[in-house]
Amino acid sequence: MRDCGHADDVVAVEPSARMRDRLTHALPAVRALAGSAEQIPLPDGALDAVLVAQAWH
Repeated sequence: MRDCGHADDVVAVEPSARMRDRLTHALPAVRALAGSAEQIPLPDGALDAVLVAQAWH
């Protein structure tokens, strides 16, 4: 299997406060911000990649 690399810094953006709480409990090293795919609370150019999951709802 090919190595897909790794991320040095991961920022999660989640609109649900309860889901952010679960995320920070399970992965305390990951920064979790309130926001959505349409309104990511970071300045333009701050990220190398953006991945969106479950955006259909």
